[in-house]
Amino acid sequence: MLNPEDYRTLYLPGYVLSRIGPDGNFVVLVSNKEIIGSLSDRLQRNSIRILPGDHVAVKINMFVAGHCWIVDLIDDNVEEDLDDNVEEDLDDNVEEDHD
Repeated sequence: MLNPEDYRTLYLPGYVLSRIGPDGNFVVLVSNKEIIGSLSDRLQRNSIRILPGDHVAVKINMFVAGHCWIVDLIDDNVEEDLDDNVEEDLDDNVEEDHD
């Protein structure tokens, strides 16, 4: 059975624009809107650094407008590695067809 809070929570990708003060608050661009984002407890405990320009996953409560929790970093390198592997596979297939 789902927790009723699950219906009121959205998880979306975002982009960190800037840092607000030393207390772990950031301006995050989510769905073309700038909102204030705070670090989740897990990120604070593990001393994970968030910098302007990072892609992050945010948790938004539908009843608290203009605020979100930054829950995870999104690794951009994974997508680049996948693209490189696909291009290599395509090149290999083209060479095999010409032989």
